[in-house]
Amino acid sequence: MITTIADSIATLLNEGTGEDEIVAVVDYVPDFNLRDLDERQIVIVPTGCDWDNLTRGKVSRTYVFEIGVLQRLSGEDEIEDFCESVISIGDRLKNSMIGDYRCMSVETIQLYNPSDYKQSKKAVGVLRARYKGL
Repeated sequence: MITTIADSIATLLNEGTGEDEIVAVVDYVPDFNLRDLDERQIVIVPTGCDWDNLTRGKVSRTYVFEIGVLQRLSGEDEIEDFCESVISIGDRLKNSMIGDYRCMSVETIQLYNPSDYKQSKKAVGVLRARYKGL
């Protein structure tokens, strides 16, 4: 199920919104060299599963995903737009339904890293999304 949800997250993010085109992919072992980054990349990585006890001995699963947004920036004036695009992705994920699973929470792990920008003019944002079975 975790791979199905990951693929569905990529599909959800790849659907047109009228904004800049988003190309999201699932990658189980992401390995990026920021120097080689030529265009924005969005990577979905399944990272875990949490179990919660329910009544009558039933268990609910929550699947956890990290969504990385990587982009080369040409100047500091693009940092705000990059941060807004990361936040916009979180907005699209929150409360989305994939089968019987709802995205119950999205949190920012990293909006962007000033060191990455200073060293190589790259921005890396990371979100964590939790999809809980209903």
